[in-house]
Amino acid sequence: MNAKLRTLKRLVEKETGVKIDSVNRSRSITYPRAIFCKAAKQIKDESGKYITLEDIGRIIGKGHATVLYNCSNVFPHAYSDEKYRKMYNSLVSAIKETESEEEMLRYVDNMESLYEKLNKSNQSVSDLKYKLE
Repeated sequence: MNAKLRTLKRLVEKETGVKIDSVNRSRSITYPRAIFCKAAKQIKDESGKYITLEDIGRIIGKGHATVLYNCSNVFPHAYSDEKYRKMYNSLVSAIKETESEEEMLRYVDNMESLYEKLNKSNQSVSDLKYKLE
């Protein structure tokens, strides 16, 4: 199984705090699962071909049809939520910009650090605006 695919699963589970392979249809699990499925479609195997829907489904204990459903029907709803949109965009960037599993982990850690700094800056600006009013 592709190391980047396993890493992607770990990253999504770490970020959301849920197991995306659980048998549950709640939004708190289906949205992260959809983010994983859509991002996983960007991963290429050793021969340079994109990972199949069957391989993506296998790692989360689902079939290819569930992966396809997540990508086409659930993902648009998840992507409309800012939290999941940021997560998806950083994961896809990590997939495209890195070669190895270790590089991918470092890349995502750096992205998370940048998001934290940005949120702190935005909070500081909001505090200053409040003090000026």
